[in-house]
Amino acid sequence: MFQTRLQTFASHLRDFWRGLTPPQLFVASFIGLIIFGTVGFKALPGIYTGESLTWLDAFFTSTSAVCVTGLIVVDTATYFTPLGQGFLLLLIQLGGLGIVTFATLIVHMLGERLSLRHESIIAGTPVVSHMNYHQLGRDVVRFTLVIEGVGAACLYAIWAPWFGWLPTIRHAVFHSVSAFCNAGFSTFSDSLVPFRFSPLTQTVIMVLIVLGGIGFVTLEELAMW
Repeated sequence: MFQTRLQTFASHLRDFWRGLTPPQLFVASFIGLIIFGTVGFKALPGIYTGESLTWLDAFFTSTSAVCVTGLIVVDTATYFTPLGQGFLLLLIQLGGLGIVTFATLIVHMLGERLSLRHESIIAGTPVVSHMNYHQLGRDVVRFTLVIEGVGAACLYAIWAPWFGWLPTIRHAVFHSVSAFCNAGFSTFSDSLVPFRFSPLTQTVIMVLIVLGGIGFVTLEELAMW
């Protein structure tokens, strides 16, 4: 009986998601991700160095991470354990990918408005039959992970002599993802202030911010130019 009800619920949920328009899906995905992050901050064990966040603070932190604003109510460096920082980074990455992916799809679809027929299609249900959206999504994810990986490797090479070879991995990966997603979070209490005299660090971070801000479509066009 329970399995039947679970299957029925899953079927209704699948039908609900399939029935959403692209704008509704965009909003619903962010709301769902924020709720997921809020519950995670309250339910996951071992993510705090002390007491856990209140529901309001958990909701605020999750919203800030998913929407990549960088606003914080607790010190990311001291309040969260490495596991907690990893969960926060997951929210930043998923939120950043969501923005990049949806923005890419929108720009590509706007690029198809070559006639009144295309205008009417996009004004109603924005679907272009010959576009492979699955491939486009994979390309965006691959593009994001490759650039973040290169950024993390560069930061690792710069910071390893300062922080040690093993601890640097966490800092390098976190700041590469945070910079590319324009999130503004840091695993250092004073953010990047200690690196104000490190031109290499500033350059890598600036390049990641610019590449993340430019996005996949623009870089793709530049590569084909």
